[in-house]
Amino acid sequence: VHYSYDLLQGGLLQVWKGDFLNTTEMWYERGEPQTATALGAAITLAGNCPVYIPNQSKDSVTDYQYKGYSLDNKGLPTFNYAYHQLKITDRIQALENGNGLKRSINIDGDKQNIIIRIAQASSIKSIGNGLFIAGDHQYFISIDPSMNAKVENYLGQQVLLVPASASIAYTIIW
Repeated sequence: VHYSYDLLQGGLLQVWKGDFLNTTEMWYERGEPQTATALGAAITLAGNCPVYIPNQSKDSVTDYQYKGYSLDNKGLPTFNYAYHQLKITDRIQALENGNGLKRSINIDGDKQNIIIRIAQASSIKSIGNGLFIAGDHQYFISIDPSMNAKVENYLGQQVLLVPASASIAYTIIW
């Protein structure tokens, strides 16, 4: 289970299972384009900053600042961010059964009026008990039902939102 991540926005770009990457295009001849290709059936995600600012026609990530990462004893990264007076950590790890990823976002500071975007897709539908279907059954999101998740329309798509709390954890299953 693999993912690609946008350090500028703290957003998940793709998730996939199977082999890791094909980097031929990065090294062959002139090395254009400078992108790697997933060696599995990748699911493209919105790649947006998890901090959601309601009533804006466009995201503004200029206040979301990457502050580096740390590695745990298994070599897995936890990404560190600052947003205004908040300190945010973002940890993504494969589920033990290989069916997806678990994402844990921890927020330190005044979380009043802060909303966290869990997912964005053409459609997001609740199927009960904290389970949501994203897109045309591309993937599932599982969250604790007590997180008070809601789905809103945003720029022609739908977003799955939860109020910020000290710790937000959810799984992406595909």
